[in-house]
Formats: sequence, structure tokens, C-alpha cells
Amino acid sequence: MNIFIFVLTASLFTPVGHRNNSSNLTNEKNVYIMSAKAAMEDTLHYDGNQLSSLGLYEASSDTYYVFYTGVRFTPMAAESLIAVSFFFFTGTHNDVTLYIYGNGNTTTPGTELANKNFTVTSGDSTWNRIDLTTPIFCDAETDFWAVIKSQGAIGLDAGPIAADRGGFLSQDGGSTWEQLSTYSFNKNWNIRAILRNYTAIEENKPLKNDFAISYSNNPIKTNFSVSYSVPNTMNVKINLFDLTGRLVQTLEDRTLGNGTYTKTISTESLGTGIYFCNVEAGNFRGTKKVVVVK
Repeated sequence: MNIFIFVLTASLFTPVGHRNNSSNLTNEKNVYIMSAKAAMEDTLHYDGNQLSSLGLYEASSDTYYVFYTGVRFTPMAAESLIAVSFFFFTGTHNDVTLYIYGNGNTTTPGTELANKNFTVTSGDSTWNRIDLTTPIFCDAETDFWAVIKSQGAIGLDAGPIAADRGGFLSQDGGSTWEQLSTYSFNKNWNIRAILRNYTAIEENKPLKNDFAISYSNNPIKTNFSVSYSVPNTMNVKINLFDLTGRLVQTLEDRTLGNGTYTKTISTESLGTGIYFCNVEAGNFRGTKKVVVVK
């Protein structure tokens, strides 16, 4: 018979790469955001420091069984999900799989957006970071789920649980989901979303004179052009994402010098809907909505 075993650990750990001494920690709607400004990354999480761990364990065979641990995140601004970190305590196997799901409801994830296999090589009782192969664009105030499939024990904080957010689990391969509170665990998983921050751009208005971008024809029926100015030599990357965060097109990815540029994009392969154009140039990050109507 499978039972849950609650494993206490003696030490507190800090996630690798999170510089608490130089980060700004804010609390908004029970969401903690640790901003590493130099790296242009935000860490979105509901947990505190790792205190204990939980796994699906059978004592008679000394075996951990596969189960899924999930957290539902809601970014407050448009950002791109680039990685997920989690605390791995121990397990029968060190192989895990990360799943990213789109917006579902408060208790069930939506459509699978991405997955990535990962092997814990740093040993037991460690924080681990899984970088996504392709970043996933996340619209402001739109949910996504980060889920770790493992055959081991995943870290927990001291609580209290962030209800409908910080502590989901599934014992049937992700078909049905329960909360840790169902089993009287008032705690959150040590699972954190790492996002690259994008600053919203106003229509035809440059941001701090560093970078400017404007569109022709928005909403768009056929082709549209993207015009942008670059103040000095830098690499410019412009990607188009759909509402699910799927990369649709890379519009630009090259080093450009000072000047104004125009890129014409065909909508022939695009269906009617809302898209997001993400811009990366030097230290500038921005996003803008594109509406295609056919």
C-alpha cells in the first residue's frame, strides 16, 4: 500500500543563484517576487525556505513511487518563463520531468505547453534549475502551472499553504489533482518559476530613448511592418508568440548598428487571433500586442 511519508531535514537551504542579499523581496497577493535586476530575471514563488520534504513512499520495499507535484503561478506583468527551480530531497531515481501547462482553472491545469527531462546530478538535498529549451511567453494575470514528475521526495517549506496555488499533487499521471491540505499538510512545494521581465511599451513611444518600436496596421489583415530604432550597436531579437506562449516566428535576430530599421512580416501563416511581439535589445526588454484579423 502506498503511503505518504513526511521527511524532516535538519538544515535550511537557499536556492542556488538566488542572491538574497542583493534582491528586492516584495509580497503582492501572496506572490513573492525576488528581482535580480542585473540579470533581468524574476523568481516567482509562494514558498519560503526549504524545511522538509514529501514523497510517495512504500516502506516495505524502500521505494519511492512516481507522482506529480505542481504549483499554479500568475505573473502580474507580461514576462517570459525561462526556467523552473525545485528542491530535490532524495529518491529512488534522480530523473525528473518538468511539465509546463497553460491556463486551466484554480484546481486543474490547462493544455501542456512544454516538457523537459532532467537528471539531478548535484546529489540529494539540493536546489536544481531546469532551463526551458524555448522560453514561454506569459501574459499578465494569466495562469500557468509548473509541474515536476519525480520518483522521490520534493522539498516543502514551513507553510502556511497558499491555497489553490502552492501545493498540488497528482497520483495518477496528472489526470486528477489534489492539494496538500487534503492530507493535512499546510505547506507549499519548493518549486519556483524563473521569468525574464518585459516592460510594456506604449504605442509609438520610445522607452527612456533606448529603443523605439512602432507598428503599421494594428489590427492586421495581411502584411504588417515593424519599425524600430537602435541607439548604438547591439544584438536585436524580435520574436512573435501566440496566446499559449508558443514561439510562432523569429522576426529578427542579429547585431545592428545605430539607425532605424523596418521589418515586413507576412500574416499568411497566422490565423486570426492575438499575438505578442517580444523585443530584446541590449538591456531593453519589451512586449507589444499584435491583433490579426482575417
